[in-house]
Amino acid sequence: MFKKIPLVLLICLIIITVGVFISYKYVESSVRNEHVPGNLPDYSFSITSGEGVSSILARLQSHGFIKNSAMLSVYLKLYPEYVQDIQAGEYTVTSGISVLELLQSLRGGSFEQKLTFIEGWRREQYLTYLVDQKGEDFAHIFDELTKDDEGRLFPDTYFIDANTTPASLAADMKSNFSTHVDEINDREDLTQGQLIIASIVEREVISDADRALVAGILLKRLDEGMNLGADATLQYALANNKITESNRWDVIQDKMFKWWPQEITADDLQLDSPYNTRLYIGIPPTPICNPGLAAIRAVVAPIISEYYYYITDREGITRYAATLDEHNHNIATYGLMQ
Repeated sequence: MFKKIPLVLLICLIIITVGVFISYKYVESSVRNEHVPGNLPDYSFSITSGEGVSSILARLQSHGFIKNSAMLSVYLKLYPEYVQDIQAGEYTVTSGISVLELLQSLRGGSFEQKLTFIEGWRREQYLTYLVDQKGEDFAHIFDELTKDDEGRLFPDTYFIDANTTPASLAADMKSNFSTHVDEINDREDLTQGQLIIASIVEREVISDADRALVAGILLKRLDEGMNLGADATLQYALANNKITESNRWDVIQDKMFKWWPQEITADDLQLDSPYNTRLYIGIPPTPICNPGLAAIRAVVAPIISEYYYYITDREGITRYAATLDEHNHNIATYGLMQ
């Protein structure tokens, strides 16, 4: 015969059952009725390969997309199908969608890999990086498609997948460049001359705070018929001088090759190249690298000052001078950055 359950125990079991049921219904109702806020400053969200659900939920909460990651985690214990197919990718979250729709939208991860191109890299450095990341065939095609695009391949992080081609990557880079230039230049086209100066500014100074001042100096020297005298253009020319048709891809695949040689000799100063602005007046024929936003913005809105000269010392500080005597004093006092 079955023993009778004591009344007190039975009451306790009923209370616990009802409590669990009410708690479940509260969690279920809260999760099902929660929506992504419509006033967030940023709706971008990325998931890295191998990232766990708890980490994803915590970051969704930190971004403001969900209110309570712990509560959602409890709900997902009961309905794990919502997170079974979440994929790594770069996402744009839609404001106003439900939290469950948000989780479902994270199933279409769009990238297998991210590529980061650094401000100030010349196009050949892009190719070196692509050989390493995507293989020589990909880099060769990208090279053919971008021969005339130095300066317009915007340096940024790009998320790619198996469907990404050299053509689509190049198109994304150029589109990204146009978008950013439009934003900072009031929809006016950036002239080729401005782009060339921006590429020089990118390589000449480290600090964003100095870029507009250096841009102003370079533009003033150009307007007054003076040599730009930029070491970066000579560095570009020196690297070019070591590249021939037969060794070009050997150089591109050599990770130790110095694209921006710091040691400049007296003989180097006499290098016969249109990129040697120590020797020739005017701007180089093309940009010398792919500049970032700060350098482009500096050329669009330069600071015109009394200065005509500048050097970057060994501490990375830019020293300015209004006269050649002051400039020579700065060189003797601070030395050139090696």
